[in-house]
Amino acid sequence: MENNRVSRPLLLTGLIVALIMFVLLTIGGIITMIALPAAMDAAGLGDTGSMGEAVLLISMFIVGVIAVFAILGIIFSAISISRWNLPPEEFDKKKGMITTTFVFSVIIVVLQIIGLLSAFDVLTLIETIVLLVAAIFIMIDRNKNKALLEKAKTDAQNASLEKQLAEENQASQPANPNDQAV
Repeated sequence: MENNRVSRPLLLTGLIVALIMFVLLTIGGIITMIALPAAMDAAGLGDTGSMGEAVLLISMFIVGVIAVFAILGIIFSAISISRWNLPPEEFDKKKGMITTTFVFSVIIVVLQIIGLLSAFDVLTLIETIVLLVAAIFIMIDRNKNKALLEKAKTDAQNASLEKQLAEENQASQPANPNDQAV
């Protein structure tokens, strides 16, 4: 039986980069959730009453949502990495985790863009661009699998046809060359 493994370098690259970005976003989110209340108190914004509390709660909520999606992204991208070189048929059956990793990447990119609109910083811009490129890489090789499935199906049909023709040729040939009609 021949090995039908397919190399998907863009998928592997996208998943590894996404995994690294998810880890960085998780660490950054945890640090932010710990440091934000202290920073607001130090700036005197915690003493402004309900307005300061509202800003703190909204900020903590947004950071928390990004951290949750990043943690889920870590799990899904780590599982998906093992699927980068599966044969097209198996890959097609197990592409759900890869799609989920893509979706979490896009959700985080959208949340990061919303954050950039309210307060621009270069680190968030770089994180957003890198995660967007990773998501594009993931989707490129995920979508290429359709063509690989078609090729595998065509190859299987051709192999079946060749086998059938070989059997027909073998059946039409006499078993003993001396048995040929004169």
